[in-house]
Amino acid sequence: MCDDTNVKQLFEYIYESPADVIGALALALDSLRFYKLQIKAWKYVLPQLYNYSKQFALSTIKSHLINKFICVRGTVLWVSSIKVLVKSIVFECNDCKDKIQVNFVDGKWAQPNKCAQPQCHSRFFVA
Repeated sequence: MCDDTNVKQLFEYIYESPADVIGALALALDSLRFYKLQIKAWKYVLPQLYNYSKQFALSTIKSHLINKFICVRGTVLWVSSIKVLVKSIVFECNDCKDKIQVNFVDGKWAQPNKCAQPQCHSRFFVA
């Protein structure tokens, strides 16, 4: 890294607040295109940073790095689809049409066993 304290502060700010920095860079690049280069067509600008110094091995990436800007170097060996994390679902009873909200832990979900209304004995629900 560089010895200049301003550059060190910039790298630290990139690490701590990546969304702010990338948004500001995108705005600056779009302003440059519009005002200096006179390009009137709007196009989404997404800046990409190369040679960033904070590199992490895949085994060390844990939850403490959420919302941090890091660099990962390696080869992609396998790709899968994104799995949805279900936190809660509202079920509707087929008989009495009562709505039941069920909260789930760790995304593991199952239908309710019976209706929450004491007079209804239905065991069938629609999510």
